[in-house]
Amino acid sequence: MPEFEKHPKLHVAMFAWLAMGHVTPLIYIANGLAKRGHSVPILAPQKAVLHLGHLNLYPNHIKFHIVSVPQVEGLPPGAETASDIHVSPFNPFVLAFQAMSTQVNTLLGVLKPDIVFYDFAHWIPKRATKIGFKTVCYNIIGASFFAITIVPARHIPKDRPMTEQEILEPPTGYPSSTVVLHSNEAHTLTYLGMEWGTTTFDVMLLVFVLAVSWKVAVEVERSETGWFSKEDLCKAVKCVMDEDSEVGHMVKRNHAKWNKTFNGPELMDDYG
Repeated sequence: MPEFEKHPKLHVAMFAWLAMGHVTPLIYIANGLAKRGHSVPILAPQKAVLHLGHLNLYPNHIKFHIVSVPQVEGLPPGAETASDIHVSPFNPFVLAFQAMSTQVNTLLGVLKPDIVFYDFAHWIPKRATKIGFKTVCYNIIGASFFAITIVPARHIPKDRPMTEQEILEPPTGYPSSTVVLHSNEAHTLTYLGMEWGTTTFDVMLLVFVLAVSWKVAVEVERSETGWFSKEDLCKAVKCVMDEDSEVGHMVKRNHAKWNKTFNGPELMDDYG
């Protein structure tokens, strides 16, 4: 008998930010849990379920529970995921997401899970104390983003946005000298210290992790304003794709190395 079959079965609920890229990783984790016999209700909008339902490999254990996205100012009718709207300084999905708290909390009260996976729904842990479940804050955003923005060592003012210069200076204890912000990226994070919802998350640090630390990608050269031309993009693509390119060979070698690491059974078996 496999070791995991000896453990009691859990009821693990999941609710992620309203974007395909946030829901998809949870479905993969749900499959790993369901394989071990755990039941996994996933709370998601109808549109996300229609697009991602085929990823459910264990329909007897994984059940989708449809949640509705309330209509708020600025949100187009019928919009249910972040891909349904244009990126702008004001993201109405933040307001809609916040307005879903009562609906989601009520459903969790009915489901009575043992554990709830969440990312941006910061109000779920408060509900946990009333219903009695454990919570797991599972973020797909790279650890580097949190390490450079919202760790305790980053003193974020409560009465004003941070300045670009303040953001460019890594917090005390930040471990990398290469995965850091440039001036144009710092500008997009000046919302730190402002009420959540005034701008859109930007995970540009992932580029530096992939291109500088892991060396599985190349960064497109950009101007001081952060923009790049089609010629800049073409140059980056050729740098990787040309048969005689040493950069291309390096990227392929590192892809193979990290693919073996992240897709190996040892890593996936640690879930559940």
